[in-house]
Amino acid sequence: MTQTHARPGAENTGANDESCRGTRLSADPTPIPDGMKRCTKCEEVKPHSAFHRNRKAADGLHPHCKACHAAYRADKKANSPVARWLRGELDVTPDGLEAWLLDRIERDGDDDACWTWQGAMHNRGYGRVTLDGVPAYAHHIALRLWLGIVVPEEMHVDHLCRDRSCCNPSHLEVVTPKVNVLRGIGPSAENAVKTHCDNGHPLTGENLYVRPDGGRDCRACRRNHSRAHYARTRNGELTPEQKLNRGIFARTITFNVTERSA
Repeated sequence: MTQTHARPGAENTGANDESCRGTRLSADPTPIPDGMKRCTKCEEVKPHSAFHRNRKAADGLHPHCKACHAAYRADKKANSPVARWLRGELDVTPDGLEAWLLDRIERDGDDDACWTWQGAMHNRGYGRVTLDGVPAYAHHIALRLWLGIVVPEEMHVDHLCRDRSCCNPSHLEVVTPKVNVLRGIGPSAENAVKTHCDNGHPLTGENLYVRPDGGRDCRACRRNHSRAHYARTRNGELTPEQKLNRGIFARTITFNVTERSA
């Protein structure tokens, strides 16, 4: 005869039965309808679609609902020692972090050369790591580890060497998002250094128009565009799309008038 032992401080309620694995008995005796499940965290009855899959559980579902699980993971990430260290709330460096980071960095030449990240990469070319469940960029950790610089959430880190996989702290600088964009090679950076518009008009003095969003426009080109648009409207010149939209609007009015008269 096999004797069943309950854990200290708990009654033997059949928790060793196969049907009770992955769930926790609730104090609410209300029966649960089919297709529903009670979350063991918030005690709310929710449909099966509100729970993650769990092969180890008897019902194949996680005991906590997706909302509670997401809140738990967010709280764990926010309050973990690594997250607090990255935010500057803790001064003690996690054990073994420097050796772990150096094992994943390729250092060729002297200290002025790029330190190329050899681990996982972001789809935009930045090195990425996950420490104690906290995702972070490798170059952010390098700044915090070797220079003690904390990167605020509203700031960016500019790679002065233009190598996004570089983790050399001497090649990194914390700047505002605007400065980081203007230092790049994208369309915004190219347009910011233009002195003339595409039609050759100077973008200075009275000819320069600054939009409310900070962008620059040529007043001469805006004036010519407005005059051309006015001429097309006055002469009845419409694009195929405008003709189609006006035709649909006219047919709708005709249909409504015919329906009312009938």
